[in-house]
Amino acid sequence: MSDTRYGKVVYDRGVRVYWNLHKKCWSIQSYIQGKGWRVTAHKDQCVLTNVTFKVSEAGRQRVLATGRKNVHAFACAEYVTFWHGPVGEKALRISYNPYRQDGFRVAYPLSWLDECNLARIDYPARVVCTSDGHLYQV
Repeated sequence: MSDTRYGKVVYDRGVRVYWNLHKKCWSIQSYIQGKGWRVTAHKDQCVLTNVTFKVSEAGRQRVLATGRKNVHAFACAEYVTFWHGPVGEKALRISYNPYRQDGFRVAYPLSWLDECNLARIDYPARVVCTSDGHLYQV
């Protein structure tokens, strides 16, 4: 992520990752000094550390009011790398649907997921893995 066409990338702000509906891949945003958050990469998979899952309630309400999806849910992380290693077999499904819930959740056992220490996000499996050994599938 050394793309400098936008200006100086501020890595201490971390990155924001979201699913791009049009390109069918993950868009990675970095904070550009003086310009704000800008997409600096598109990847099929990435590994994130110290991940916090965030949903903009205003963006969610806009989806509910208009019926059109927009970018309002992110995996925010301190660091991002790209990795093609093995994932593991045990996985729990994670979902976010703005029409049914206001945050990310694990389907079974039913619980909310706000953060994890390590996440691998890929396509098409879209797996999130925490450092405590639990695997969550997005």
